[in-house]
Amino acid sequence: MTLDELRRLNPREIGSWPVVPKLGALVLLLLLLLGAGYWFDWSQQWDELNAARAKEDSLRSEFLDKKRQAINLEAYRKQLADIEQSFGAMLKQLPNRNEMEALLSDINQAGLGRGLQFELFKPAAAETLSYC
Repeated sequence: MTLDELRRLNPREIGSWPVVPKLGALVLLLLLLLGAGYWFDWSQQWDELNAARAKEDSLRSEFLDKKRQAINLEAYRKQLADIEQSFGAMLKQLPNRNEMEALLSDINQAGLGRGLQFELFKPAAAETLSYC
């Protein structure tokens, strides 16, 4: 079919067109429908799908981290108990309030014996330690 014959086709009488132009018009209509569907609906759904995939990846990573922690939970608890025990032992080695005055006096005497002179020593208030 030539270009001149295509120009003579009447768009109001598509039923009388030859098969090749009918198929061409049908393919063109199909492509226009697919393009409009993508532009108005599918592009937004595609963006939502990509966002959901990214969220799934982050949630999967978070899940694997928590699973790894849950698997090692008993080891962490044992490590915490060991730390608490060694902390308690170290805490017992610290001087109590009564021994603190004697310790400061000894430090002062040792410093004076070596030629040091302390101008002012003002201890801060006691702090309580908290840990998880």
